[in-house]
Amino acid sequence: KHQVTSVLNLQEYVLVCFEETPENPYRFMVFDANGKQVYTSADVIDSASISESGLLVYRLAGTTQLVKVQLQ
Repeated sequence: KHQVTSVLNLQEYVLVCFEETPENPYRFMVFDANGKQVYTSADVIDSASISESGLLVYRLAGTTQLVKVQLQ
């Protein structure tokens, strides 16, 4: 139901970013190779990467702050 703004294929994951709307509590979601949702966030991001070990690292938009999350 929400407008997708970008889709990134990162390692064995897909990161989907969404347009910011009052009805949408999330700005991005990460799905594994089986299509299972493994992470969601309301953070607005400028960039993201996922290592081979499943470490998601993203930068909050307009800042130098990095967020690191180990995906399962």
